[in-house]
Amino acid sequence: MNLIIDFGNTFAKFYLFENEEIKAFFKLAYSDIFFSEMLSESKLNYTKINKKQLDFFLEANKINFNNAIISSVIDFPVDFASFLKEKIQNGIFLELNSETLVPIINMYQNKAQLGKDRLAVAVGANQLYNGKNILVIDAGSAITYEFISDKNQYLGGNISPGMQMRFKALNTFTNKLPLITILPESERLLSEKNEIGKNTHSAINLGVIKGIVLEMRGYIAQFEAQNSNTVVLLTGGDSFFFEKELKNSIFAHENLVAIGLNSILNYNLQALETQ
Repeated sequence: MNLIIDFGNTFAKFYLFENEEIKAFFKLAYSDIFFSEMLSESKLNYTKINKKQLDFFLEANKINFNNAIISSVIDFPVDFASFLKEKIQNGIFLELNSETLVPIINMYQNKAQLGKDRLAVAVGANQLYNGKNILVIDAGSAITYEFISDKNQYLGGNISPGMQMRFKALNTFTNKLPLITILPESERLLSEKNEIGKNTHSAINLGVIKGIVLEMRGYIAQFEAQNSNTVVLLTGGDSFFFEKELKNSIFAHENLVAIGLNSILNYNLQALETQ
C-alpha cells in the first residue's frame, strides 16, 4: 500500500493506493489548519493537525502503508516527514525533487525550477495515455499547460493565472472593481450561455471565465493542429468550471497528480528491486 501526499497551494491531499487503484482519500484546506498568522506557529499547528488527521485517516480505513511519497509546492515542517518515516517499517519514503527518478524523459531546461505538481501531472498523464502526444490543462491556483510527447518525453509547458487569481487581480489592481465570488453565479452564467455582461458583477464573471475558456480552446486547437495521435486532459481543482465547455475536446481526470506520484513511487521501488 502506498501513501501519496500532495501539498498544493490550497489543499493538502492524502491518498492510499493499492497497485494503481485509489482505496482512500481525504483533503484539508490550509484555511482549516492554519491557526496563526505567524509562519512558525502556523507550521507547528499544521504539523500537529496533520499528524492527528493522518492517524485518523489510516485508522478509519484500517490500512497500513508500506511506502510513502510527498510532493509539495509549499514549505512544510521537517518533522512531518520524520513522522511519516517512523511509520514505514519495510518500505521507502520519498520527497519528490529534481533528483528523484521518474518514468519519463524530463526535457525541462532547469529541472530544479520545475514545479513538482507539474512533473507529477506529466507522469500521470503519460502513464494513462502512453504512446500519445498529450496536452494536460491543470486548472488550479494557476493554470498550467503541459506537453508530453508520444516518445515519453515531458517537453515543458506554460503557466497562466488561475481563475481566482484573475478575480483577485481585478480587485487588487483597480480602485473600484469589486472582488467577485465564483459560486454559484459563475456556474449559472455559464449554463445560460451568456456572452455579454449586463452589470459589473456579470462582466467580471464572464470576462474571467470566458477568457479562460477561449484561452484553453486556443491551446487545444493549436496543439491538435501541430500534432497527430493526440489526447487532451483536464485536471485541477477548478476544472469542473470548464469541463462542460470543453467536453468535446478533452478527458477530465481529477487525480492526475496522485496517479503520477504513485507511478513515481512504484518506479523507484522497481529500481531498488533490480539493484
